[in-house]
Amino acid sequence: IQAQTDRNPIRTELKSCIGIMVAVLRVHNFSTFKSSTSLVEGFSKWLTEALHECKADLLDLLAVCTACNRALLRDRDKQFLTKAIVSELVQALKFKCDMNEHNYMVIIDLILQDAGEDVSQEIADDQYNTAACDAVRPHIFDFIDFISDLHVLTEIKKITNSDSIGGEIKSSVAQIVGIEMSRSGVRDSRTLVILSLFCQKHVNIS
Repeated sequence: IQAQTDRNPIRTELKSCIGIMVAVLRVHNFSTFKSSTSLVEGFSKWLTEALHECKADLLDLLAVCTACNRALLRDRDKQFLTKAIVSELVQALKFKCDMNEHNYMVIIDLILQDAGEDVSQEIADDQYNTAACDAVRPHIFDFIDFISDLHVLTEIKKITNSDSIGGEIKSSVAQIVGIEMSRSGVRDSRTLVILSLFCQKHVNIS
């Protein structure tokens, strides 16, 4: 991705590169290619770096993660792109890397779509299969730490210069945690207390 003088990558270049990768992943017997996993690994590094500064489209991420999930055979390879994207979100929520403010909610929508929840765009449930919920599971306590931190809204406001996006991110992350709890039986007291306090505070504010 080329950068302009203000270091903002060109969005159309990101879309084009993702489109090319989707086409490559859909090549017949892609998984039998000797360098298939290396290619996906290299692309994942490039894509996550691009997410720092360039706006991504939800449909593009859904398409490329689904293509990867269907192209490769081993579970750890199938979810390579999805895991990389989710991991980058987690790092951004920990303020360990930059993230284009638009991409916070795009990646969260990627996760919620896989869980069967309504997202910002109307999408057929059976059209995509990203396994994003599986990718989230190892990070669930990172999400809990995020929603329990009283200072994250201030930090996000500093980064994004937006008064509203921090609340949207926090409530959506809480939704992801709630979904994961209901699915996997994660019901330890710490999780329940944090979610209860967050929901109570959110209701009182509204």
